[in-house]
Amino acid sequence: ILERDLRFKEISLTNMLASIFGLAIAVWLALKNFGVLSLVAQSLGTITAQMLLLWKISHWRPAAPSFKGVSNIFSFSRDVFVFNLINYFHRNSDTLIIARAFNSNELGIYNTAYRIVLFPLQNITFAISRALFPAYSREQHAVSSIRMHYISVLRSISLITAPLMVALWIVREPLIEILLGRAWASSADIVKWLAPVGFLQSITSSTGTVFLALGHTRKFRQLGLVGAPFLTASFFLGLPWGLQGIAASYCIANFIWSFPVLYGVMKSLEGNIFTAALAVLPPVLLSF
Repeated sequence: ILERDLRFKEISLTNMLASIFGLAIAVWLALKNFGVLSLVAQSLGTITAQMLLLWKISHWRPAAPSFKGVSNIFSFSRDVFVFNLINYFHRNSDTLIIARAFNSNELGIYNTAYRIVLFPLQNITFAISRALFPAYSREQHAVSSIRMHYISVLRSISLITAPLMVALWIVREPLIEILLGRAWASSADIVKWLAPVGFLQSITSSTGTVFLALGHTRKFRQLGLVGAPFLTASFFLGLPWGLQGIAASYCIANFIWSFPVLYGVMKSLEGNIFTAALAVLPPVLLSF
């Protein structure tokens, strides 16, 4: 346990140092008037530093390539690949639609609001999912144990993200003015609708870990095949009402979609959706 804990700390420190390195490059290039290329350099610098640091602390080195055992994981990998491919286009479809229908200024306003809302939540859920996946995989035959733990995880996530999103909704206008300036004030109108989306996605994003750990990749893929077109269609439905219409339509679609997602994961855990709802409800009510 101590050895695993130390390795986790090493990896966490590596990621932090790589992020600081990428940020330093971006700030330096921005001060040198490189414009948006500073953001490109930040991503490349972070990934490069992360790769070199992980190579340094890792004892593993690549050997001769071998395709033995590929057939055993092909069905698992195929379903995950299909889901990730669909999810990629869904995650970027709003940018494409807004860029086509409006101008670059409105696209910037929308993307800024989207990043403010989802950046902390994606990092919270991502960190939790990375920790839970190996733990659930080792206990995949003890479904009742995983179910109890997953309900506890939902409650814990809600205790963080529900008050965070309610607070963000309340202070959205002064917060954006302080952080970005008055030129971005209209982003607050988008945050008003995306804050609930941030909470809902913090809950639904955790379900993928359960599906993969249990080996239910086919169900995982099917949810993606249905959910991605449904959520993408909401962008088109909101177009007549501008950016706020798109954000509002996406919010409603996420609320509707959260029910089949939670139903699917609880069915895989031999439970029911009401148990998951009861875990999430108290933090939500307390936040309001």
